[in-house]
Amino acid sequence: MVTEAEMKQFENLKTIKENTAYKVTAAELSHFLDNEAELAERIADRKKQYEKENSVNKTNAYYDIEEKCQISMETLKKVIYGKIKATRTLLYKFTVGFQMDLQEANEYFELCGGPLTIKRPDDYICINALRDKDSIEQLVADFEKHLDLKIGYGTTTKKGK
Repeated sequence: MVTEAEMKQFENLKTIKENTAYKVTAAELSHFLDNEAELAERIADRKKQYEKENSVNKTNAYYDIEEKCQISMETLKKVIYGKIKATRTLLYKFTVGFQMDLQEANEYFELCGGPLTIKRPDDYICINALRDKDSIEQLVADFEKHLDLKIGYGTTTKKGK
């Protein structure tokens, strides 16, 4: 859980909106595509690991992960099958939902724009949630309280919109 006092350090910063469009050269593009594909593969591997560890079939694993991470089954499938790009917001929920440690979480974030940093308020909240082993509900509540962002099911939106 993040406190009001901790969030004061970000008072003069505006919430960083995710940029899912990039201008790159053709040579640079392959790096982004490789990272995106590797990230999707890692997420799929983590789902398969969950299936094996919990003796559940694919469908039940999707349902469990949907509840555990507050990521819709359809969104998760689209990421795994390369239909959409995994965003940092999705990774906040995925890594906290799976109760990863910071090192493991950063293996995913490295493939999505870089490791978590205390300089971004959204990253800061995630770092604290990972460190404190917060529930997914606490992560969502902290985003709503401190950043006025709703990151529960669906897309990230300003609260009340």
